[in-house]
Amino acid sequence: MEDHLRPFLAVARQLRSRGHEVVFYSDTNSAPMIELSGFRCFPFQKMDPAPLHRILSQLRSENPKRLLVWRLWREFVLDSVPGQLEDLRSIAAEWRPSVVVSDVSMWSTFLVLNESEGIPVVPFSAAAHCLIPGPEGFMSGMALIGPATVVRRIAAKAGSQAADLMTRGVLRQANKFRADNFLPPLTCSVKQYSSKMPLYLVSSSPNFDRMRQDLPDTVQYVGPCFEEALEFPLRHRGDSGTLPARILVDRGMPFARPRFLQLASSSLSGLNVETEFGDAFSLFGSLPAANLVMTNGNSAMVLAALAYGIPLLVVPDSRHSSENAWRVHEQGAGIRISQCRSNFHALRKAVQQILGSDAFPRNARLVAESFRVQGGAARAAELIEKAALTMVCV
Repeated sequence: MEDHLRPFLAVARQLRSRGHEVVFYSDTNSAPMIELSGFRCFPFQKMDPAPLHRILSQLRSENPKRLLVWRLWREFVLDSVPGQLEDLRSIAAEWRPSVVVSDVSMWSTFLVLNESEGIPVVPFSAAAHCLIPGPEGFMSGMALIGPATVVRRIAAKAGSQAADLMTRGVLRQANKFRADNFLPPLTCSVKQYSSKMPLYLVSSSPNFDRMRQDLPDTVQYVGPCFEEALEFPLRHRGDSGTLPARILVDRGMPFARPRFLQLASSSLSGLNVETEFGDAFSLFGSLPAANLVMTNGNSAMVLAALAYGIPLLVVPDSRHSSENAWRVHEQGAGIRISQCRSNFHALRKAVQQILGSDAFPRNARLVAESFRVQGGAARAAELIEKAALTMVCV
């Protein structure tokens, strides 16, 4: 998945510029991009990426089967652990790393490898919000909006208990893998355990992530990690008698919903706007001149648009994109429209509301500043470098 790979490439370049040798372990489909960037790629051998490809196929459909996606996702992150371990141990025998920077979906690294092989692991999340569960973020996509009232705390606790019940089978299987590698069982969820690594990186900012106070000190926000230098927009908001507004319509990664694209196109018809369709990375070069981004709320586009201070109109189509949409709404950096309420009139009204207000771009700029001060790929590389010198395995 390109949206997960790009931040890793940005951090890898920063590490290389600091004199470190970096290699990748990834799917053969990603190898050309990795090697074009000048890095060696160890391809999956025993690890089977087929479940992930089937997940993407489902998510690209107009009406994905959510239960099937959940089963395939569990198969990808959990059932692939033995294959990942076999591959990684083979790589370590040839090229032993000082530290492994791991996508949070590669569970073998922090579930087993960290302890069994004595190799420090740094989980790195490309999501726009921290995925670690807790009282303030118990289940992705289930936003608890408003002040920290007694009712909200009770709802959070109930939600956490429900999430534990739903994932009990996952923990049982994860502990079986640990037992097979002579490791003690976990007493918390796998996601919670990943935050017990000496360093856990998040591609966001505390401000955008609701200033969560329930995360351990190991969690460090580094903001979006891009390879390109950001330049703020130069264009002015378009209205009658001025330059047309520039609107980018994001096809979504890895999603591509025909209905959303058709609605977006029809809702913009007749307005004084210029429109460009693409995905997060094909549209990246157009962001400096944009006034608005319409998207499904995938993290790659939400982070990129807000890093440039561009307001968003979000029609979320998954739990993770819903979480991003709520945060955009809470920050006043855009408008969230649910799938069931997305129609021609709702989208057109939201577009006109965003383009007709100075508040949305102003608030988006505030989010951009909160991202900028986190340091991006350069700070991520610095933290990884320090961790490699000082961290000990869990």
